[in-house]
Amino acid sequence: MIPLVLSEDNNGNSAVGLRQPSFTDYIKLVAHTGVTLLVPTGAKHVLFSSSANFFAQYVSSALTSAVYAASNSQASGVSRAGTTIELNPMLRSLAGVTGIGVIAPTAGDMTLSWFG
Repeated sequence: MIPLVLSEDNNGNSAVGLRQPSFTDYIKLVAHTGVTLLVPTGAKHVLFSSSANFFAQYVSSALTSAVYAASNSQASGVSRAGTTIELNPMLRSLAGVTGIGVIAPTAGDMTLSWFG
C-alpha cells in the first residue's frame, strides 16, 4: 500500500499534492441510506471526496437515517469514540478502525482514496 506522503520536487523538498493512492473506492450515495466500507488491509489513511454533504462514523456497522436525526455532543467528557458522527471529513488516520459507515441526506457521488 502506498504511504501517505507529500510529493517531492527535484531537490527533495515537499511539494504541493499527495502521491497517488493505492486504490480508490467509488460510492453512489443514495439519500438517507447508510453504506458500510471495510478498511482495506494495510490502509492507514483515507481521503474522502464527495459531491454531497455526508456523515461518517468510524465503526464496522452501517449507519441509518436515525444517526443524524438528533444532536449528539461529547462535551460531557465521556469518550464515545466510534459512536458519534462527523460531517464531511477530509483526511483521516485509520488507527484501530476496521470499518467506515457513511450516509448522506441527499444523493451524490463519493470517492475514498486509501493510503498505507
